[in-house]
Amino acid sequence: MAISNEQSKNLKENTVAKMETTNVTATHLKENSQNKEVNQTKETTKVDIIEKQLNGTEPNNTESKPENSDKVNQELVDEALELRDRLKLLVSSISKVKRTCEKLEHENQNLQDYVGYLMSSGSFIANK
Repeated sequence: MAISNEQSKNLKENTVAKMETTNVTATHLKENSQNKEVNQTKETTKVDIIEKQLNGTEPNNTESKPENSDKVNQELVDEALELRDRLKLLVSSISKVKRTCEKLEHENQNLQDYVGYLMSSGSFIANK
C-alpha cells in the first residue's frame, strides 16, 4: 500500500506535533519536580529547627512558664511529625513525577526514531 505525499506530509506533521507536546509536558514535569525539591528543602529546614529546639541545642524563642512547656513541646512534636509526613508525601510525589518524566523522555526518543524512519522511508518512496 503506497502512501501519498500528502498523507506522508500529514503523518509527519502529526508526529512532530505529538513530539512537541511530549517535550512541553516533560519540561513542565521537570519544573514541577524542581519546585517540589525546593519546597522539600524548606520543609526540611523547618524540621531541623524544631528538632534543635526540642534537643535544646538552640535557644527557644518562646518564654513560657514550666507548666506550659510540656504543652509547647507536645505542639512542636506534633508539628514535626506532621511536617515529616508531608515530606514523605512530597518525596513520593517527586519520585512519581521523575518516573513519568523518564517515561515521557523514552517515548519522545521512540517518536523521534519513528519520525526519522518515516522520513527515510518517505524519501525512498519518492525516489521510486
